[in-house]
Amino acid sequence: MFHIVLNRWLEEQKLSRSDLILKLKIYMNEEFYGLDAITLSRWLNGKTIPPLHKQMRIAICLGIDLAEFILDLDLSSASAGNRQKKALHLLEKSLDFSTSSLSYQRIPQVVNCKIEKQSFEEHFSIYRDFHENIPALKDFFKEVYSLKDKINYMQVCLLNHNKEMIGHYCGVEEISKLKDVSMFNNCSKDELSRSCFLSVGYFSNSRHYLKLISYLIAYYCTGVYKRIDYLYLAVAGYPLYLVTKQFLSIDEWRALPPKDGSKIGVFIFKIDIVRAICNPQFLPDAQKKLECLSRCHIENCGKCNLLDYL
Repeated sequence: MFHIVLNRWLEEQKLSRSDLILKLKIYMNEEFYGLDAITLSRWLNGKTIPPLHKQMRIAICLGIDLAEFILDLDLSSASAGNRQKKALHLLEKSLDFSTSSLSYQRIPQVVNCKIEKQSFEEHFSIYRDFHENIPALKDFFKEVYSLKDKINYMQVCLLNHNKEMIGHYCGVEEISKLKDVSMFNNCSKDELSRSCFLSVGYFSNSRHYLKLISYLIAYYCTGVYKRIDYLYLAVAGYPLYLVTKQFLSIDEWRALPPKDGSKIGVFIFKIDIVRAICNPQFLPDAQKKLECLSRCHIENCGKCNLLDYL
């Protein structure tokens, strides 16, 4: 029960209730601005339970390892609501029953995952043509790529048994250096320093989409959560726009219209990462990835390289 855990944290860190309230408001005032002594007392007595995303925020604020917190969660009774179920059905309909499930590479049932930091040259050699095929993003990447070595990139990719890439997300983990790029002109310096960006991803089916998400969450829990709170995610096409909107119950932050004869626009979502992690469609699989990672020192299955980031 969370109230037991919260009381233990206060005792271990020798914090008073007023200390905790002040600490939480300094950490993230937009989340805890309404927190008062009465509400905290009800949390500590178990009379009310804060939402899961607030529990995670409290853990992060107090220096608790996020991966350990998620591993300790009892998700046996967790279930997705109707909105999430509809989103999953729409995802399956969009990917599993369309020609997007076809590929020139073999698509096995079991895939491996590789997460890498990339220089500009490494990223550009792999993804330049992919992004050129998305006209709505052409101007954005023209600005980003003009910065060359000033920007570092990352990728999470799915590989088949021949080590061929069959799915990916790529982006910029720390976007503070993109402050002069027109898309982010109106964002504050503080906001950008706590944000990352993922470009349009590629996945052959819904299973691969969810697998990429679970690996991204696990990677976030290796320590990225200590410095990054928000994700700007680019989504191409109306079906995946609806999926993202329903999964996360948010509206797009910005829409980039189709260009150069293309009919596919791009939607940018600003995502509160901790809230997104709590989605019951994502969290159980992410917990399994973290359980596997916790055993990796003893029994390395070789399915990913997350251990490199611990």
